Amino acid sequence: MSLTGLKPPVKEALCPLMRRVADLDKKDAEAVIGYLADPLWTSSALATALTNEGFIISDTPIWRHRAKRCSCAR
Repeated sequence: MSLTGLKPPVKEALCPLMRRVADLDKKDAEAVIGYLADPLWTSSALATALTNEGFIISDTPIWRHRAKRCSCAR
């Protein structure tokens, strides 16, 4: 047994919202990223619109990501 050369696990820096966005096809991912950047979309309205289209999400992860209070910002 050799205990030399161990490396700590790599922490994934994406929040749950962005991990889900990363699983989308490129066109849809770019659209969601654009919606997140658009201040005309409230977190609640965006969550409702995305959920209605099959991307089930609540407003909390959207708010956290926008407020930079998610793991993406750390």
